Amino acid sequence: MIKKSLKSSLAHRNWEKFLKNKLAIIGSIILIIMLIAIIFAPLITSYDPNAIDLKYGVNGPSANHILGTDKLGRDVFARLLY
Repeated sequence: MIKKSLKSSLAHRNWEKFLKNKLAIIGSIILIIMLIAIIFAPLITSYDPNAIDLKYGVNGPSANHILGTDKLGRDVFARLLY
């Protein structure tokens, strides 16, 4: 019984220290957002990350390609998500 209360007390104390650390909270939020974006990548972008389209070549950001395209015409944003 004593060991169980010590573990929960230690966990509670660590959780409180974590919640007081603003950088840890911000980092955790960014990590969670990135994980959600990775999981839902097919819903976020309609481009295949490996589809080659040479007519687009190296283009900068536009309405069709948020982060532009690479040398082979692949969408950079889709490649980042996948």
